[in-house]
Amino acid sequence: MSLALAKAVAATRVPEPYRPLCEVVELLGCSARWAQRLCNERWGPEGLAELFDGVWGVHPAADPRLRAAVDHAKRDREQIAELSAGGVAPLQIDTATAKRDILNGLADFECDAPCPWKLREFYIAQLFADKALPREGIKKLSARTLYRWEAQYKHDGIRGLVRKLPATGETDANGNAAMQYVFDLVHGGNGISLAAAITVACGKARKHGNDPAWKIGSYSGVREIINARSPRILKVFAGKGERHAIADCVPKGRRDFESIPSNAEWVGDERTLDVWCRVLTSRGWKAVRPKITAWTDMRSRMVVGWVLDIYADSNTILASIKIGISKHGKPVLLRVDWGADYKKATGSPHSRRWKVRSFDGQRIGSVLDELHIEVNPVMPYTPWSKPIESFFKTMKEHLDKLFAAFWGGCPSERHEDRHHYLRDNLENLATLDELREAVAAFIDVYHRTPHSAVDMFGKSPLEAMEAFRDGPAQKESETVLDHYFQEYVGPKLVRRDGIRHYGRWYGHGDPRVVALQGKKVLISIQPDDAGYAMVCDIDRKPKFRVECAPLRGFTPRDAADIGRRKARLLRPYRQQIRDAKAVLAGTPPTEHLANRLAGIEAVHGKREPAETTPPQLTIRPALEGAIANAGPAPFEQSSIAARTGTDDHEITVDDMLADDDREPVSAWQPDGDADDTDFFGLDDIGA
Repeated sequence: MSLALAKAVAATRVPEPYRPLCEVVELLGCSARWAQRLCNERWGPEGLAELFDGVWGVHPAADPRLRAAVDHAKRDREQIAELSAGGVAPLQIDTATAKRDILNGLADFECDAPCPWKLREFYIAQLFADKALPREGIKKLSARTLYRWEAQYKHDGIRGLVRKLPATGETDANGNAAMQYVFDLVHGGNGISLAAAITVACGKARKHGNDPAWKIGSYSGVREIINARSPRILKVFAGKGERHAIADCVPKGRRDFESIPSNAEWVGDERTLDVWCRVLTSRGWKAVRPKITAWTDMRSRMVVGWVLDIYADSNTILASIKIGISKHGKPVLLRVDWGADYKKATGSPHSRRWKVRSFDGQRIGSVLDELHIEVNPVMPYTPWSKPIESFFKTMKEHLDKLFAAFWGGCPSERHEDRHHYLRDNLENLATLDELREAVAAFIDVYHRTPHSAVDMFGKSPLEAMEAFRDGPAQKESETVLDHYFQEYVGPKLVRRDGIRHYGRWYGHGDPRVVALQGKKVLISIQPDDAGYAMVCDIDRKPKFRVECAPLRGFTPRDAADIGRRKARLLRPYRQQIRDAKAVLAGTPPTEHLANRLAGIEAVHGKREPAETTPPQLTIRPALEGAIANAGPAPFEQSSIAARTGTDDHEITVDDMLADDDREPVSAWQPDGDADDTDFFGLDDIGA
């Protein structure tokens, strides 16, 4: 039997809308044995396939490819007749027919769209332009609604496009008071489920007896009534709060980005990465989640400037602005967040003007005023008003999740083993420099990726920056940028070793600094590099540039952190040194020596001989007698005066020698020997 004859025979046995097994095999492109197995084990038990006179008939709902082969025109005619006979209003049938025609027009619509979602948006825009939707009574239409219509039409035909009505008599089975009570419990804000609310309502209904207002029917009937009374915005409002309801359900304002030239408006924000990295501290490696401060161009979506560090403050904001201006030129307008860092860097919105003349402490005037850049805040609590949030979301999906140390923005996004991974693999985490390289590579890929936004026209940010530019970029020289973005610190006293700041010496060994020793100066530091500083007079007149080699490549915040860590590390040791010096100064050295001797004796014992040999005394009678008979010294005037009875002023040399019976002999007088070499000595005394 030929295949065509087999199809004809099977078609006579299998009723509509079922399809014979031979057609199923042809449409699905599978073997007959596999299709029969599906009928026996899967479709048959599910009610999607039946045997008709020994021939399997498969319902189109079993596979989308079978539904595509259905004769839609014939099915729609039959369903329209059934709906009319069932009492459905003709207006509803006409609306369902209009929806079907819209879906048929989508199949014939051709457009160079980057994705199916954009294709549907372009198609809807074309319908509104042709005023086709208002003629059918359709006031608004979204791509999401179009997707839902397609699914309903494929599954149920034109019957699925008819608005569903509540079942007859269902509302009579539930009382209004009971439904209001259930409604209040469900939307009270505590997350009470519908089943729990019905149980509580049943208990309260028993107190009212047979009151019809407190009658409660089936669970499905109550659910249908509560859902009919509860739009999505009400559910979100009750479950998550007003802010989420505004963000998720309130229509967003759409801006016409095509009217904004590229590099004219920048929008900035900060974000904590969902990745852990390691940084080296005085106590070893430490795991941190770095922060990125970035600015994106409103028109081209290009990331014009960014800084990645373990912190985000006003210095990183100004450093990222400086990087963006040096690379792409200065914008006309900056759109900033309402965070404290942005208020500090660009001025407080509660002041007389949005920008103040001086910000961030000792900054030179207002950088943005000097560069003629306006500042506008975005709407508070509206992330959708900052297109940079879209970049941060893309960064999370295509960069953060590539790291093994991905942490997630909330516990639901975090794997349960992440805590153990961070504890056991601290040495394997990426360093901050490695993470900066990965972010730079991701931003480069992001700039070269075509975007699907309608106003981007399929261009990448790199292409859009040049294609949508309105004139050449307005750049500033590096010297001018350094002058505007510098921060003055001081006055500082110039010492012998240089200028001390952050616990480090600027200009150590520089002869220009040595010439200023003893004077007070100001030093200006850039927000993105604390390794260099400009020495200025007190009136901020620049003199020359000095370097601090240990801080090269560090930001001022890094340098301050290093100084604080050093002070914190040395603080307890300084106190111990002071206590030790006090103990040393308060104890006499003799006591230390006595303690040393006692310690030696305690360790080694006393080192004295068992028997002491008395010393042998040498006796010299003549010498001892001569010493005993010797008179007082000549300079003892008091003794001479006492013996002679004369006044001190009248004492002469003769008086001093008067009591000596011997003739005074000079020490240099010879003693009469033949050699004349001896002097007066012990031999003369003996004679």
